[in-house]
Amino acid sequence: MDQSLEKWMNNNPGRTVTTFQISKIFSEAYLKASVPSNAINGFKKAGIVPFNPDIFSDAEFAAAEVTEEPYEAARETIQNNAESLRTSGEKPPSPSSPIAGPSTRPDTPPILKNSTSEQSNVEVESSFTVSPADCRPVPKITGKRAAKKRKSVGTVLLTSTPYKNCLEEERKRKFATIASNGLMTSVGGSTKTTAISYVISV
Repeated sequence: MDQSLEKWMNNNPGRTVTTFQISKIFSEAYLKASVPSNAINGFKKAGIVPFNPDIFSDAEFAAAEVTEEPYEAARETIQNNAESLRTSGEKPPSPSSPIAGPSTRPDTPPILKNSTSEQSNVEVESSFTVSPADCRPVPKITGKRAAKKRKSVGTVLLTSTPYKNCLEEERKRKFATIASNGLMTSVGGSTKTTAISYVISV
């Protein structure tokens, strides 16, 4: 991308790159980069083709260990809670006991409430849910920004005589305007127009 941009600026001296030239510059760089060898190397480095499950080491997954949860411990807790519910439940009905008929209640599985779920609910309710952006939002600019219009100058040679003469004429006009507005400076006990004296000296 940098090489394509540099080539365009060398071929178009004095012009600025706008949104109309970005597509042409990017297409040239993209066609050079989108070659089959880059695609093949991408699949090879990721261990897709050829398949290589050991291409990533354990150290590269160390950052994900912060958010990992012990799956086995949670599974054992659920099994222990289910066994405790079975032991503390009622005895199964005897053959002589009446059998319940069809129920009008929806066929939904019973919700088992255990200590772990209640504890997690308490932790969620007591957590901090207000973000710093709600307390003090990031200040944004209101209204349109006043863009300073600068005089466009083409490619010039700073040490050339025409450019020097143009600067001198512009400076003379500037100080002549200041002198016509009556801006005076006091030097000692007398006053004199600085702009007029400068124009005369030039």
